[in-house]
Formats: sequence, structure tokens, C-alpha cells
Amino acid sequence: MKNMRRLYQIGLPSILLLLAVLAGCVDGQFSLIAPDDLDITPSPTNTLVPTATPSPTPLPEDFIDPALANERALETIVAAIPARIAAGAVEWRRDLSGGLSRTGLDVVPRAINGAGAKIYFNEQTGGQMNLTFAVFNTPEDAAAHYEFIRGIRQPLEIGEPDESMPLPNIFGSGTYGSLAIFQIDNVFIEVNIELFSSTQGNPLVPLARATIRFFEEVQPQLEASNAEEVVAEVEESVTGNALLDAFLETMPEQIMGDAIWTRDMTRSDGLEFPSNFGEGDVIRVFYGEQTGGAMQWTIGVFATAEDALAQYERFKGIREGLDDENTNEDFPQPHIFGQGLYGSVALFQLDTIFIEVLIERAPGTIANPLNSISRTVLDTLETAQASVND
Repeated sequence: MKNMRRLYQIGLPSILLLLAVLAGCVDGQFSLIAPDDLDITPSPTNTLVPTATPSPTPLPEDFIDPALANERALETIVAAIPARIAAGAVEWRRDLSGGLSRTGLDVVPRAINGAGAKIYFNEQTGGQMNLTFAVFNTPEDAAAHYEFIRGIRQPLEIGEPDESMPLPNIFGSGTYGSLAIFQIDNVFIEVNIELFSSTQGNPLVPLARATIRFFEEVQPQLEASNAEEVVAEVEESVTGNALLDAFLETMPEQIMGDAIWTRDMTRSDGLEFPSNFGEGDVIRVFYGEQTGGAMQWTIGVFATAEDALAQYERFKGIREGLDDENTNEDFPQPHIFGQGLYGSVALFQLDTIFIEVLIERAPGTIANPLNSISRTVLDTLETAQASVND
């Protein structure tokens, strides 16, 4: 009984205190019990309205990718660059081992919104120079590159323009060579002479003039190439034979070596279809050399290897200088090389293909180029065969 009384004495005040807290403070400073007029309606939750994904705007039918157009224009320029450039008293020759790539041509890595290439030349007294052409999306892009190169080329720090040539341009000479830069529409051009003989005077101005003349000659081709649509259609056959078409497409316009051979389009417009080969598909193409050299290639594709071999044997009998077998283990069999009063000749039979390489006149100042030219023909055929198979 005493224990019950004790619990009552302790617990009753605690219960009363708890009730007071629940009821609120005496002065009404706060209350855990909401008043009758309190608005406790929950606020509406904002719902995100989905936005429509915009559909891509279709490209116009005549749209040409600027990057692709730049590359095509640059390819046109590089393909047209001459093997030799006469500039004043100096003749510059293509240097096919120059540049970082050791191929005579380097890609310009900092042509933002454009495509560029640097081509290397040398001359007989030891001079070295390079030409840079870069084609950009817009004239503004070309101007930006012009200013960039102007800022990093030391000879241009105190350079001056030549108002007799297209503007803007700037010419400069210094410790690190002589150079000139141009911006013509969306094309940037740099003429950079790294080394030259002081006995001939500075060749920068005549070389720059020759370079601009070259560009002005090729410029209409750039405009034409930019106007063409980029299509992936198969072109119409020229020869009626896929391999011969591929060979014509692959064969070089110029062959660089001890002599420089160039496609001769003055002879039968550069292509003949000989008629005395029976049922085979046969073409003949021509090359010339600036000192008077001349040669022709004949390539025939026949139905069988026996037909190709028959042509091989026929030509062995009619070409002077092939009386004695003269072969080279570096070339596929059967083949034969010969030299006579009327030039040098090589014959090949490769399965169903017959080839004749006839050098009618060779430059007298160099060794007989028959072997090297024959190798070029066979390499061209191999590339053509690979493209047809692909």
C-alpha cells in the first residue's frame, strides 16, 4: 500500500506535466494543436511540361560538305603542281624525299576549318624551298590562318607587301630564310625559301610570281570542282573493261625519277585502242619527257592465259632487240627485256594480261629507265587489280 502511494506521488506530477505540454504553454506562445482557422491544404506540386525534341532540318539537295569540298580543291591543286618551276635565274625541281614524311608532301596540321598541304622543292646549287596551299571554308577562315602564320614567321615581323601581286600579301627575309604569304578568297598560300645561293640573288619575288601564276591557272578548276555534286555513282566505262578502267584511273600523271615523264595527251588524246589484238580489250597510253623522250604502254586483257601468251610470243617476234632472252629475277615470269636501234622494250604476260613497255626515245643523259618504268607499270596494275577486287 505504501508502494502504491509512492508511485502515485511520483507519477501524478509527471502525467500532469505531459498534459500541460500537449495543451500548450500558459501564455499561448506556441501550440502543437492546430487552430480551427489554419489552412493546411497542401500546395500543388509543379509538373514539368515535356518539351518537344526539335526535328533536324533537312539539308538542301545541292548541299556540299565544306570539308569535302576543301579536300577536293586541295587535291586539284596538288595534282596540278608542276615538276619544275622556272623562277628568274633558278629552276626549282620537286623534291620527292623532302619534308617530315620524306615523300615530298606534308599535311598542314593547323589549318582550322580547312585542308592544307606543303610541297617541297630543291635546285641544283643546293637551294631548298616549299610551297603551302590551304583551302578553307570561308575567306574569314583563310584570313585567320594568314594572320596566324604572319605572327609566327620571324622574317615577316618587318615584312612589307608587294602591291604588284594579289593583296593581302607580305614579303620578308631574315635569319631563317625568305618567305611570302598570300590570302586569295578562301585560299592561303605560302612561299617559303629555306636556303638559296647568295650568288644568284634572293629568288623570292620571281618564285612568288611564278607560284601565283600557277594558282591563277588552276583556280577555275577549283571553282568547277566546288560546283560539282559529290555522288557515289559508278562512272561510265571508258574502255569497256573494269580492270583497264581502273588502270587508267590509277596510272600516274607524272613519273618522277632521273627524268620526269608526263602523260602525253597530244598523241591520240593520250589514249589509243589498238585493233590488231583479236578478241582482247587493249589500250595504249603515252608519256613524254621534256628533253624529247617518248614512251608508250600497251595493256591487254584477254579471255584466257593462252590468248595473252600468244600476244606475248607475237610481240617477241616483231620487236627488235628481243632475239636473245634477257630477264630479271625481280620481275614475274614470263617476261623479256630488249634494246635495239629503235628504243628499249619489255614484254610481260601475267595470266590473262599482256603488257608492253616501249621506250621509243630515252633521255641521253641518264641510264636506261626501262627497268624502273616497267616496275611502275606493274605496280599500277597491281593497284588497279586490288581496286577492282574491292
